[in-house]
Amino acid sequence: MKSKKWIALALACVMLLALAACGGDTTAASSGGSSGTAAASGSSGSSGSAGGSTTEEVTAAIANAGVKGANADPANTTVTDENLVIGLASEPSTLWGAASGKQENESQIINSALMDNLVNADKQTGDIIPELATSWEWVDGTHCRFTLRDDVTMSDGTPLVADDVVYTVGVWKEYSGNNDTGSYIVGAEAEDEHTVVIEFTTAAPDLLAMLTWSNFGIASEDEVNAAGG
Repeated sequence: MKSKKWIALALACVMLLALAACGGDTTAASSGGSSGTAAASGSSGSSGSAGGSTTEEVTAAIANAGVKGANADPANTTVTDENLVIGLASEPSTLWGAASGKQENESQIINSALMDNLVNADKQTGDIIPELATSWEWVDGTHCRFTLRDDVTMSDGTPLVADDVVYTVGVWKEYSGNNDTGSYIVGAEAEDEHTVVIEFTTAAPDLLAMLTWSNFGIASEDEVNAAGG
């Protein structure tokens, strides 16, 4: 019996020592964790305060830094003979990819600088917005009617007319029928000088978004013909 009591007493002592050791470790861990938390809060405190800034404070900070928000640049009304040089990864094989059946990145970068589209996309919301077309309406699932601006002059000095759109759509279909530029296009028909209907091969909700791509820029038929076609 005595041996059992001694064994029980020894086990009790071992348990007490183990609990004491755990308590010490817990204290150390919590102490270390406390300093770690302090360091973390000190580190995240500044970023946290920045994250919690008001809209007015952020706007003021941007203004003080001289950074303009999206689409906030003033209208460019200055005419200059200076050149803007843009470095590209490689030499483009064409300046008008849609007319050669190609979709090279370099060609599309140049297209976006040289040519305007019927519609564009708001970079903030993704909404389709007017560009060469002032408005549009779906006649049915595959026909969309576009009303063109009447104040646009093409780079050769001729006014933009619906026939230019009909011509360009025909180029998309003929030369880029094997890629997205032309594969969804049936053709276009001018209803009058500033109204044109484009027919698509299928009904799809993102066809207008497709027309915002740089390879869907509108060209002047007269200017292309004057350059040799």
